[in-house]
Amino acid sequence: MRYFFDRIFSKSSPTSHVYQNTCTQLIKSVIEGYNACVFAYGTTGSGKTYTMTGLPETPGIDVLILQDLFNHINYEKSDKIISIKMSYVEIYNEVIRDLLLPNCKETYLDLRDDSERGVVLTGVTEFTV
Repeated sequence: MRYFFDRIFSKSSPTSHVYQNTCTQLIKSVIEGYNACVFAYGTTGSGKTYTMTGLPETPGIDVLILQDLFNHINYEKSDKIISIKMSYVEIYNEVIRDLLLPNCKETYLDLRDDSERGVVLTGVTEFTV
């Protein structure tokens, strides 16, 4: 098997560096109305959750994206009505769980093809942020 990577980060790379090199280009597309997905992949214990959520003193990717989105919206001062929704899921052993549900260990989501929206997760929790 061959694998191709756009970038590889060392284990000492700060989350802000990973964010700047992988996610900042998503902001403009999201503001224009496109969906975006940030996908962390790796073995158990490799730091996926830490990279995504971070700590108060070192915010994760999800916090950095929301900060940039709101900063961009406030800076642009457009007449557009903008609604931002967020879901948080885990895919493990081909099972998709909604991490925003209290009983997520017992509830699994299905991928479905929607004629209007494309591929969707049925029943996923979406919070307006």
